[in-house]
Amino acid sequence: MRKRMAAVVAASAIAATVFVAPTASASTSGASGCWSSNVSRSEGHGWAQVCDSYYASGWVQDDKADGRCPWIRFNTSSGYSAGSPRVGPKGAKKDFSLQTSSPITSFEIMYDNC
Repeated sequence: MRKRMAAVVAASAIAATVFVAPTASASTSGASGCWSSNVSRSEGHGWAQVCDSYYASGWVQDDKADGRCPWIRFNTSSGYSAGSPRVGPKGAKKDFSLQTSSPITSFEIMYDNC
């Protein structure tokens, strides 16, 4: 029973993760070398844009009064990740910009207990 419950929890966590890579399905902006997309899950949503592989900007918003603070994680080619600010409580929204030392390959929305 415990193994089955662990498998269900693991599958749920994987299903809730949204990966965005610079493919034809990702939205592009007018700026050369940029790609962007919306990301969401039940705890919150956001939008991010990556330019020249190393620069990211966007916003993230908390959509649920659940004690969880959503944020956007940027994954890089070196295995390093960088993150937007955590946001909360419900209705709060934060803008951000960041730079990484390795090229950004994808981003996803995550949450932490806050």
